[in-house]
Amino acid sequence: MKHQVNLFILLSGIFFISHTHVQAQRIYKQSNSYYIQANENYQKGKLDLQLGDFNNALRSLNLAIKQNPGFADAYFERGKTHMLQKHYKKAFNDFVKATQFNPHKSAPYLYKGAIYHEQNEYEAAIQEYTQALRLNPKSAMAYNYRAEAYKEIGFTPKAIEDYSSAINYDPQQAILYYGRGQCLMESQKYTQAIKDFSKAIQLQPSILDSYRQRAYAAFLAGNYMRSAQDLDYLEQKDAKNMKPYQYSLSAYCKAASKDYRGAIRAINKVMEMEPNNALHYVERAQYHAALAQYDPAINDYTKALEAYPDSVRFYGLRAEAFLRQEDYAHTIKDCNLLISKQPQNARAWYLRGVAKMRTNHRKREIKKDLQQAAMLGYPKNKMESQAYKYARKGFKKRKR
Repeated sequence: MKHQVNLFILLSGIFFISHTHVQAQRIYKQSNSYYIQANENYQKGKLDLQLGDFNNALRSLNLAIKQNPGFADAYFERGKTHMLQKHYKKAFNDFVKATQFNPHKSAPYLYKGAIYHEQNEYEAAIQEYTQALRLNPKSAMAYNYRAEAYKEIGFTPKAIEDYSSAINYDPQQAILYYGRGQCLMESQKYTQAIKDFSKAIQLQPSILDSYRQRAYAAFLAGNYMRSAQDLDYLEQKDAKNMKPYQYSLSAYCKAASKDYRGAIRAINKVMEMEPNNALHYVERAQYHAALAQYDPAINDYTKALEAYPDSVRFYGLRAEAFLRQEDYAHTIKDCNLLISKQPQNARAWYLRGVAKMRTNHRKREIKKDLQQAAMLGYPKNKMESQAYKYARKGFKKRKR
């Protein structure tokens, strides 16, 4: 009987062990099945995210996380989905979870930094980008983002350094040269900025903003021809978005390059967009005068004087145009008005003296005007030789 009891206990033990093993196998298979299903849902969610189907992406990723609560990559992809929907708090929490379950992956830190960046918390963003770079020191994207954050808080040298590192690891990205070019402009390194914008254009010629930035950099560097060419290209490609100040800049650069006809075309565009600004007439008049087109120059000065009837400067410019046109009567008339308003205006005395000299006025009147111009400081080297002869006594008196 005792032997039978022991046998029963032994058989019972074998049955228990066998039953427990079967249960363990069932639990393992069930657990393993959950991991497989979690991965399948993760892959589906990731694909839906790539296709822009956010709702289905979230549905699949939620299931993946439910089936595998420690699934770092699923948290990361769900965080990206929330971020694209601008649900930044949810996204941030998911990126935190991703770093908790896999602290050695750099991407979640990069995305946390991007959320801080979006919320203008640049110092916090820089810390996250720096952590991402500790884990992945060759991440051009992390250097790029950190450069942008440094630029926002005015740390331009550090931004240039980060852009340079990003370019070192990914030299074919136009945006990196563009960003560094902007920082170089802020640092007044215009020639270097031109090189960066040129490289950005070479890599991605369809991005028009690179041409705009290069036009400004070239202008500030004194390379007016380059600037004018870029502005012409922008007009050709995107005329509807050209602004008056861009046409004004184009006019200035063309005039500086001695392309006065091009300058007139550009300022005409400005005048179409800002018809009530009389100062544009003065600018166009000066371009006409440079081409010896004195009639249109005088017309433009007259238009400007209708808006600014007390402008001494405009009367002086028109008087000079009349003189060059050999309309001496109107030269004298404008100079008379100038001298009545501004008796110390040496240029007005000089122009009137020359006009009188060319119309055979009395020598006494000519001498009076030109000597007065000399005494008031009109430059000797800007006087005609015959006018200087009349003005010599005035220079002597000025020396005293």
